[in-house]
Parts: sequence; C-alpha cells; structure tokens
Amino acid sequence: MIKTTCHRNLSITEQAQYENLLTHRFELSPSEKKTEKLTGGSSSYYMVKVENPTTLDEDYWAECNDIIEALKMTYAEANVFKATWRSAAARLGNGKPGTSALYDAEKVVFFGKRMIATITGKK
Repeated sequence: MIKTTCHRNLSITEQAQYENLLTHRFELSPSEKKTEKLTGGSSSYYMVKVENPTTLDEDYWAECNDIIEALKMTYAEANVFKATWRSAAARLGNGKPGTSALYDAEKVVFFGKRMIATITGKK
C-alpha cells in the first residue's frame, strides 16, 4: 500500500479509497500506462509523489489539479502549468499518451502569450 498524506478533510473510508486509487494507478506497468484509457478525468500522469518535502515530515502525493485550484490559477496559467507538468512527467516515464515535448512547449508559448495579453491589456 502506498503511504499518503492527504491534506483534505477526508473520512477514514474516503482516505482508504484515495489510497487504493493511487496504489492502482502507480502499480501500472509502462505498457499499461500507455494504454490507460483517457476519460477526461484524473489521470496518473497528473499525479506525482513528493519525496523528502520541504516542510512536511513524510512523503505525499500531489495532483496537478489540486495545485491549480489551491492557487486559483487562471485558465491560461493552468494550461501553462499542465503542459509543463506533462513534459516533466514524461521525462520521468509517466507522460500523457499521444503528446510530445514539442506539443507541450507550443502550449506553453500559446498560453504564455495569452497571459501577457491579459496583463498588458493587448488582446
């Protein structure tokens, strides 16, 4: 079983279900990850184990969307963050099927320009 620290107010049952979900996702072989069905929902490539965290005493799992929501990112910021996350996850062998580093870099540029336009008022 994967040990997790969950920062949400989950019941013991919900915490157990969350841990089971993580266990299933991260026990997938590389070939299973490549064929993991894309549903539009949460996916293993948007999760990462944070080992030796800066301020907590134990490792924990972080999910991309939780960070986006906690920081109240804009749509453009979230897309830049997700593209960067996917690119980094791919280097660790947990990339999103059907995407490439170039695709994610192009997303960063496109949404980065949108962020600049919003900040400068030049749409």
